[in-house]
Amino acid sequence: MKLTTLTIVPVAAVLVVICICDGMPHGNNGNNNSNEESNGNSGNENRDSLKTSDVKKKLKGFSYIKKYMMVDNGKTVVKPAAENLQDGMKMLQKLAGLEETGSIDEPTARAMTWPRCGNTDNVTVQVTEDAERKKRYVLSGGTYKWNKFDLTYKIKNFPNMSVSVITEAEVAEAVAIAFKLWSDVTPLTFTRVPSSSTADIVLLFGKGKHTTVTGDPPFDGQGGTLAHAFTPNSGWGTLNGDVHYDDDETFTHKKYFGRNLQYVTAHEVGHALGLDHSNTQGALMWPFILGYTANYQLPEDDKLGIQAIYGENPNPPAEEPTAPPPPATTEMPPPVYCNLTFDDVEVIRGQIFAFSGKRFWRFSIDGHLINPVEGTLIRSFFKGVPSIANAVIERWYDEKVLFVKGKKIWQMTSNNADQGYPKLLSDLSIPKMVDTAMHRASEGVTYYFKEKIVYAYDEFEEALTKEGAVKVHKVFKGVPRGTRVTAAFTGLDGYHYLLVGLNYYKVDPNLQSDGDLSNFGQDFLRCPSA
Repeated sequence: MKLTTLTIVPVAAVLVVICICDGMPHGNNGNNNSNEESNGNSGNENRDSLKTSDVKKKLKGFSYIKKYMMVDNGKTVVKPAAENLQDGMKMLQKLAGLEETGSIDEPTARAMTWPRCGNTDNVTVQVTEDAERKKRYVLSGGTYKWNKFDLTYKIKNFPNMSVSVITEAEVAEAVAIAFKLWSDVTPLTFTRVPSSSTADIVLLFGKGKHTTVTGDPPFDGQGGTLAHAFTPNSGWGTLNGDVHYDDDETFTHKKYFGRNLQYVTAHEVGHALGLDHSNTQGALMWPFILGYTANYQLPEDDKLGIQAIYGENPNPPAEEPTAPPPPATTEMPPPVYCNLTFDDVEVIRGQIFAFSGKRFWRFSIDGHLINPVEGTLIRSFFKGVPSIANAVIERWYDEKVLFVKGKKIWQMTSNNADQGYPKLLSDLSIPKMVDTAMHRASEGVTYYFKEKIVYAYDEFEEALTKEGAVKVHKVFKGVPRGTRVTAAFTGLDGYHYLLVGLNYYKVDPNLQSDGDLSNFGQDFLRCPSA
């Protein structure tokens, strides 16, 4: 079984980080003791303990706090895993395109909730002698590639059609397009064979513990890990080169909602051919899965990476002629959600959830709609909560989702209400009938907005902060006096967004705003301009 993932460096490279990690896909490594009580700890100490243990668990899952080797000018340093937390944070931040502080800040915590591939991460920056050309692809290296160019694949089964919005024919088409992205730029060919036949690459949809092979990590349900793949010739036996999908996900084809099967497959096939994750945002092999893009083309970073293993295609396909522009059509009205004043907006598991009445709309972080355009009933997705919510909050340190309605608050694990809830807001010293709420992860504080007042609740002290009730404009500097916030959330960028009707104020991590209003639908939901 492959226990190391080794980065292969071009001759011209002058800097390389080599990461030694466990296995190809990640599993649920280690125990999280964040729920243990520590006698005598203050609220701040408890908060720090929770933050550290949660991040260790997440990073360990993707090989960040494993022992790893850094090679620089021929010098090798091996550090104990316990000392690697800050380095691991920087590696995650490099992958996610965030500032490499090494600290547990809000954007980093949010990035760990983004939907992603389940394979391990090896963060490598390869710099050629030409300073203008940087290659950030990462090769599994060694024997971890196919020793032939003509490969077969089979679709062993199809996704759960009660969860996914896709037909068997669309699955076959999405998979074929995904393979073609790689064959167009290499000498590789891919031929589909019947599901009963032997194939080099097997595509399998499954839930939880989906095979009997030791080391094949179980899937985690909806959200989080979407799929994983196995490098060829890597000691996984029958799993070598295979691709597995989490069947709890909603897979779609050529739709702006759900998990785009073509993109997910193309990414995982990259692993099945010998590529590791790239730290170039926008690359297909970036570990975080993006949404549907019409006429998707293989990015240059991925093209260079796969050609470094198999070479260029000696007979590349001819470029298709540019099609004439389509005739003018009657302009379609904007989606209904573009004209809604939302009850609340929250980023949950790296996606935007916008709530209005009994329904919510779910978007990727770049504004692509994931669920149906008419929205989804709140109670059909979040079990055991009220049909309408005043406020919805995700706490980043334990990923609990809180629903607030009237005098009560509900706490959820995954999509189900926890036992012992709802509780009265008054028992938590939180005012009833709030307008909205927003979690500030960097401080472990949740802000509850009511009319023109905001209350700061310390999640670890389980009490309002000593400031008590404060006017909104005094907490969020630059927001006009008398502002009544109708919805609020913290973005993956660490900024806070205070909605007032259809518009919003942007507030930086220091709680400063320039006081300018912008349209929420246009900036976040891809709504057309008026």
